[in-house]
Amino acid sequence: MDQLALDSPLAQGLDLAFVGMSIVFTALVLVSVFIAVLPRILAAIHPYIPPAQLHTQSHSRENDAPAIAAAIGFALHARRQND
Repeated sequence: MDQLALDSPLAQGLDLAFVGMSIVFTALVLVSVFIAVLPRILAAIHPYIPPAQLHTQSHSRENDAPAIAAAIGFALHARRQND
């Protein structure tokens, strides 16, 4: 059985495939390690991050009733105009 010459296209293809798979494997290992370590990193920096301030505004539904009625009336009027 012949040995592959180092300059043959098949040998170059195998080398390229091996290098590509090695790069992808390394990247996946790094992503896995980062995901595993992320909770510890977040726990360490938690004291330095200010708490979130939620700006919610109470909104009264009674004040919207005339505006909603006007919008429905306009939509019905526009619909009947097109018929």
